[in-house]
Amino acid sequence: MIRCAYVTHHLAKTSEGGAEVQIQWTEEQITRLRPEYNISRFNPWTDSIDEFDLIHIFAPTNFAAESARIATYAKTRGKIVLTSPIFHPYPGDGGWSSLYACLTNKLLTNLRRAFLSGPLSRLNPHIWLYHTLTNSDMILPNSKQEADILSQYFDIEHERIRVIPNGIDSRFAQANPKLFTDQYGLKNFILFVGRIEPVKNTTMLIEAFKHSGLDTDLVIIGRPVDPTYYERCRILSSERVHIFPPMHPQDEMFLSAYAAAKVVALPSLYETVGLVALEGGLAGANVVVTEVGGAREYLRDDAWYVDPQNISSISHGLRSAYNSPKTSFLRERLANDYSWEETGKLTAQAYDYVLNSTDRKIMLAQSAEDVDKIAQSRA
Repeated sequence: MIRCAYVTHHLAKTSEGGAEVQIQWTEEQITRLRPEYNISRFNPWTDSIDEFDLIHIFAPTNFAAESARIATYAKTRGKIVLTSPIFHPYPGDGGWSSLYACLTNKLLTNLRRAFLSGPLSRLNPHIWLYHTLTNSDMILPNSKQEADILSQYFDIEHERIRVIPNGIDSRFAQANPKLFTDQYGLKNFILFVGRIEPVKNTTMLIEAFKHSGLDTDLVIIGRPVDPTYYERCRILSSERVHIFPPMHPQDEMFLSAYAAAKVVALPSLYETVGLVALEGGLAGANVVVTEVGGAREYLRDDAWYVDPQNISSISHGLRSAYNSPKTSFLRERLANDYSWEETGKLTAQAYDYVLNSTDRKIMLAQSAEDVDKIAQSRA
């Protein structure tokens, strides 16, 4: 029995999103397919890293310093560490912010070695993530684009990277629009699902929707993160913009909302993948998604890609998607290519690979003393 700790930030339950869905489904599928991996969600008040053989860190940028300390400690104790970074560099939100982000990102990639060690490392906003990744035996991004970004920013060898695509809950393909339509009197609308916060670009979506002139409704389902930003969304909204509180991903009403939508829109400033876009595609909706991130690897040419910092681009994407007929091409391909079962299987294979490496004795050592003894025996 291999004892595994799944580690993420303390607000995971409070602000559930794509990363938290990934954790839940990965745990469920590995537990079902490979019961020899005994998975627990790490609780710092009741659990000790010393109790586990394998540490899997998810979304470390949400608890950057703490995840780096956990990874470093785990390695000194001979534990296996894997990380799912869910990382994309911040592109800014327009104007000077975007210019600053562009210059910063160019410096961090072109002069990355200087910014990863020595005095300049103090200026690197991603230095904690770098320490987490350098102490990881394997890194599991969700897309090839994310893998390339990690190599560019952190000088990571490709041998330590294995792409694990996100899955999609198959129930979206069977969802029935009737429940949502009967309850709220809305159908064939544009749907946004996600936290209501600047990075999700909700205000720009509302403005682009109003600018589009479409004779339909915009439905927003999500949790307000920033009260000031949420108030801006409310002020911008018209009578055809409907804001709903968050719904549980397993809720039939939540699934029905996707099925009732004509378009699912996710014009975020960036998305590593954009799980909502994948769910929308599987539910049969036309998909409008940000061009910044790895969505194209999943959706290919079967979606409308928009510049998240350009209202006209988003507005045009909404109009084009809404005025186009629904097709089954994307739905069928997503159903065939992306399942959480496959995600679980590939993740377990990554665990197997690291466990079966030539250094597994050191990685499974149960104390610092054991690590020293094994190291000395190999000297």
